[in-house]
Amino acid sequence: MKSFNHYWLIPAFVSLLAGFSSLSFADSYTVQIDLDGLHSDADSGMQQETYRLRNTFYFKKIDTGQAIFQEAAFLNKASAISLSVANNEETVSSIDDSCCAWSVDGKYVASERFIFQADYNNNSINGVDETNFGLGAGLYINDTTSLVVGFAQKEIDDVDQDFNTTSINLKSVIDVDGEKTAVGDFTASVSENPGANTVIELDGSMDYYFTPRFSLGGRFATSLPNNGNDANTYGLQASYFIAESFAVGASFATTIFQEEDDTASIDNTDTFTLTLTGRL
Repeated sequence: MKSFNHYWLIPAFVSLLAGFSSLSFADSYTVQIDLDGLHSDADSGMQQETYRLRNTFYFKKIDTGQAIFQEAAFLNKASAISLSVANNEETVSSIDDSCCAWSVDGKYVASERFIFQADYNNNSINGVDETNFGLGAGLYINDTTSLVVGFAQKEIDDVDQDFNTTSINLKSVIDVDGEKTAVGDFTASVSENPGANTVIELDGSMDYYFTPRFSLGGRFATSLPNNGNDANTYGLQASYFIAESFAVGASFATTIFQEEDDTASIDNTDTFTLTLTGRL
């Protein structure tokens, strides 16, 4: 783990330089830094903790004066590139396993309408390296709604087969009554999984903004493999910008596995996430 610690210095140092160069602490920003902490607890005794540092650099200033703070970049139709590093610690009974991950992803918005995305992720799970690569393309249907179709490929060491995922995402910022706002985000995907030939997944969330800074929301997701146990996830989430350049967020989700033949090793998993966000 000593070698992994050096990875944290790269995005932190780049963020610091970008922050000093932008000096935009008021109603606009060009850099966003997110620090996530996740704790997951399964009824089988398995626990997982993940810490992630994510840095996003925008190619133009993001104006927050006329938008809800959380979705300012989306509403500004901004292009960006993000760098992330993460450390995962997993405990099963008396066995501890640590791993690391890093990723880079980018989004380019052409003519304030057409969306092009790409991402690359590399991580280690229980000593097995996993690589993910994805591409996406779509458009803004209007100023507050986007539709993106994506394709991703997963490669796992010691497995002589790539696993592919095709997805479609719809996101929309909805004006509720002229003062309040809601944000809906829905993704449907079909993928290949090592444990099941084909998996259909649906994942949707809805957040209600009481003010431009404060939101409460819920999430529902379902996984439907053609060979295995179905799983449903129910979640709650909240986000609050304490200041124009600093926010805290929290979410709780529970995943329930629907056993068909009592072969599932886990019945349910609870996950709690805390996020700190800074903008420059």
